Amino acid sequence: GRVRAEHCAPPIDGPHPQPLSQRERGVLLLQSDGMTGRIVDSHSTRAAAPPTIFIANRTCSGCGYSLHGLKIGGTCPECGLPTSLQVESDDPLSRMPQRIIIAFTRGCWLATLVIVCAIGLAVAGLFPGFSPEVKAGAFVALATLWILATLWLTPAFDIQPAVSRGFARTGRLRLAVRLLQFGWMVYAAASVLALPNLNVTTSLASTLPAVRTAAWFIGLAGIIMLCILLQRLAEWTRDDDAERRFNWVIWGVPVAFLLSLVSLPILFFDVFVGVLWVWSILMLPFGLLSLSKSVTLSIVHLKEHQERQRRRAERDALENASRGT
Repeated sequence: GRVRAEHCAPPIDGPHPQPLSQRERGVLLLQSDGMTGRIVDSHSTRAAAPPTIFIANRTCSGCGYSLHGLKIGGTCPECGLPTSLQVESDDPLSRMPQRIIIAFTRGCWLATLVIVCAIGLAVAGLFPGFSPEVKAGAFVALATLWILATLWLTPAFDIQPAVSRGFARTGRLRLAVRLLQFGWMVYAAASVLALPNLNVTTSLASTLPAVRTAAWFIGLAGIIMLCILLQRLAEWTRDDDAERRFNWVIWGVPVAFLLSLVSLPILFFDVFVGVLWVWSILMLPFGLLSLSKSVTLSIVHLKEHQERQRRRAERDALENASRGT
């Protein structure tokens, strides 16, 4: 039951009471549930809940600012977005901080451009009139840009969705991908040294074919490992087409290479191997192009998500203000 208790006048023969404060002069309510009771000030009928804070080092979904120690349900002091409790490992890339999406976006587009130019250079090299010097110089430039694109495509982040997909700072696959791409630079340098007009020493000239072959295998292994990371990135962006295309590169290139080492008396076997080579290699630029579009759209989806969060925060603030009045 609820019993109203009011302050009464002191007894005549008792000591003179101290003046009551404004809070003490308020009407008090005695609430009981039959077992226990508690006194609640009528000026504040709802007890304030203890503040809840982040117990782990979380980051803002809008700017990546550390939210450690901030109240859940507040706003980010850096960008003003509502704070979130945690970033789940299955959240898409569009829910990640914008700096993460931008890091992948520039790498995807640069890698797409380099691969397309490399294929065009390989086709142009088939024509007899194409200058070997121009081809070697262009390959050096493309190899340099490819290494830069790979560095952009394999950034390191501490958030759980990136770590679980191999983009950790100490991830072995990520470090191996970065290291193996320098095989293409070695291949390009060996191709330049193999030009007839450079007149290198006989001993060096005799080792260049072996160096080029080893560098080619190293670079190819680096591309296959890179496609493993790109497949995970495609899954992160929810791009099924890119994921399937990178899967073709991961399995098609090794199978085509192994089949090219054998000679079977089967009709059209060589044609099949050649088609498998071409198809697996072409899946790389198509997969990169699809992934580039998906990663770019993730920025748009992030902006839309941030706008929905802002509107929800404003609506909640208005509702809280109206209940307070």
